[in-house]
Amino acid sequence: MNNSDIVRASIDAIWCRGELDRIPEFYTEDFVSHQPATPGFHWPPGHEGVREVVARMRTTFPDYHESPKFVISEGDLVAVHQLNTGTNTGDGPFPPTGKRFEAIDAMVCKMRDGKIAEQWGLLDLYAIVVQLGVREPVPGLIN
Repeated sequence: MNNSDIVRASIDAIWCRGELDRIPEFYTEDFVSHQPATPGFHWPPGHEGVREVVARMRTTFPDYHESPKFVISEGDLVAVHQLNTGTNTGDGPFPPTGKRFEAIDAMVCKMRDGKIAEQWGLLDLYAIVVQLGVREPVPGLIN
């Protein structure tokens, strides 16, 4: 498998199907996520950090799914543009709303020895909290 295939396979196995026992297959032991700071959200390093974040997402959104729209690889970097979806029926950072979201997610993964070693990403959290009814839209912000 090339780097793009590895990242796609990790999205399917770990994030979409929740196969947490396969985390060591796709992530280095010293994996680091460089996601922007989000109130109430912390991503610890390593396999435990991935396990914790995936479990939290899949508890809050049991049908959580990531659909890559394009994946581009150059050297040890893999860029992914995807659509993330889920229905908020589980406990999480806010009470279950029963509502579904669709949000754009963009990330870049740095590969090392056939595994994801680092990740930078931007998820449209504003779209998620508005669609779930947790926050009112800001007038004029989005047409």
